[in-house]
Amino acid sequence: MKTSQEYPNFQKALLHIIADKNPYCVSNDNKKLAYQIPLGNFKRGFDFYELNRAKDGSIYFTIVTMVGFKTICETNSKYHQYDLPFDLWVKEILNVVIIHFQKPEYVVTKRGSIKKLDFEREREYRKELERKAEDIRIDNLPKDERYAARVERFQKSSQEFFELSLRLANEKNKGCTGLLGIVVIISFMVIGISI
Repeated sequence: MKTSQEYPNFQKALLHIIADKNPYCVSNDNKKLAYQIPLGNFKRGFDFYELNRAKDGSIYFTIVTMVGFKTICETNSKYHQYDLPFDLWVKEILNVVIIHFQKPEYVVTKRGSIKKLDFEREREYRKELERKAEDIRIDNLPKDERYAARVERFQKSSQEFFELSLRLANEKNKGCTGLLGIVVIISFMVIGISI
């Protein structure tokens, strides 16, 4: 049985959401129902809206953005055992769409680039915005809670730095043990733990 026949509520809900974007059905067999929508800024770029069957027989909704044969990003829904009612499918699809369209890779692709460097710049820009929002949040805390929040933020940033250093060391096959040791010792000194 075709997926569109087995899950008619899904197909109605999906077409309700994407009908104005001229979707084209590229698959409708017993394992997958998929529509593609072209990306405006790439000749061979598409968003694929898919209902996939998992190995255990459950189904899940996926959005995949591709340019040529390169997968830019993918977002999946929760697994479901049956065809949801129309309104629940609309809600599920829109939740996945919102998450997918906010991913840094998707945002950069919509701007016209598929370069890794641009993806990294977007991620760093978002991290910087989060840091600034966290600074504002901490500055607005009562005075007695501010110190604890700053220590917590320092510990978190130290942990992120440590993980990044390890990742870079593994990528470049260079050790940074001495620097990491210094950072750990300073971290302990700042938070008041003696070695």
